[in-house]
Amino acid sequence: MKLVCFGTLFRVSFLSFLILSCATKVDENLYRTKTQSVVNVFKTELQSNLLKAVQERGAENSIEVCSEISPNIEAKISSENNLQIRRVSEKFRNPNHEPDAWEKKVLQKWTDDLKNGKKLAVYSEIQNAEYRIMNPIVLDNPNCLQCHGGVGEIKQGTLKKIQDKYPNDKAQDYKLGELRGAFSSRWKI
Repeated sequence: MKLVCFGTLFRVSFLSFLILSCATKVDENLYRTKTQSVVNVFKTELQSNLLKAVQERGAENSIEVCSEISPNIEAKISSENNLQIRRVSEKFRNPNHEPDAWEKKVLQKWTDDLKNGKKLAVYSEIQNAEYRIMNPIVLDNPNCLQCHGGVGEIKQGTLKKIQDKYPNDKAQDYKLGELRGAFSSRWKI
């Protein structure tokens, strides 16, 4: 009788192990596709708000799009899609966009890839019961230099407003084609 109970217990334990193993398997293609869709919505909404503001009010009076509207977009998209999404950069303007250790590792990898002439690719990894994925943001629009460029590209009025809003700003002196940061997403698995 004890042998039968042990055998039954073994079968139940082994079956539980198999179920748990299958339950934690992640369909990375599904998460990548979902993330790309979410990032595209985020980029489109942010860029359209920013472009409209710059056209109507100029760069100097459009800083609130990135400082106020972008976090609202992040919160809305995160809530609607059951994930966390935010923008990160090693040269951040908003302290909330400072990358964590994992994000820094990916940003550094991409910086090295660009220096070596490689094309940047989406990066993902399963970490601590989360599927983490980063989509690179490359500065490819000359309009971005109105707030993120070097000396002479940022008008004095715009620079003053940036410095007032972000006294520890690091998000300047970019050139076209440089890595600006990333859309960083986390999915609970």
